[in-house]
Amino acid sequence: MLRFHRPEGERQMMRKVTLTCIFAAAMAAPEAAWATTTQHHIAKLSTDGVWTAYTAIEQGNRICYTVAQPTRSEGNYSRRGDVYAIVTHRPSRGSYSIVSIMAGYPYQSNTQVHVSVDTRQFTMIGHGETAWLQGTGDADLVAAMQGGREMVVIGYSQRGTRTVDTFELMGFTASYTQIDKACPGGS
Repeated sequence: MLRFHRPEGERQMMRKVTLTCIFAAAMAAPEAAWATTTQHHIAKLSTDGVWTAYTAIEQGNRICYTVAQPTRSEGNYSRRGDVYAIVTHRPSRGSYSIVSIMAGYPYQSNTQVHVSVDTRQFTMIGHGETAWLQGTGDADLVAAMQGGREMVVIGYSQRGTRTVDTFELMGFTASYTQIDKACPGGS
């Protein structure tokens, strides 16, 4: 089944992505007290192609992220949540250029998620609904995204359903530059 995504309302998308980033950060650093934070001042920085850059305040600290939904999704599924590719800077933690994929479904436990940017290949690990690179490969993936035309993500749901999501990369570099300016120190 081939599905094309239409952009959601911008306010709803900003809220979902910010909450997703908070959840993803909590998964990566469970010691943080995310549950006590209720206000997230979100501001859109720019839209470049299908990529949108935002800044937000979490627990008094600025975060910046650029996010896109796939331009094409394939898979034999009847229901699926929202899918996002996200690159996040968290200066207060010294964390920059962290790439994550939100699948819209729970991945098979600790399964590999295959990412290709043009001819370059990367492997992420799925945990819950999020896939992350292991180790220090984020900078390499971001560099590939900056020079690439499209990113293809292949993952498997808990039920074994194979999905293929294609993200257009036109506009990524401009959007990434905006989060670098808003949250400097990582490049």
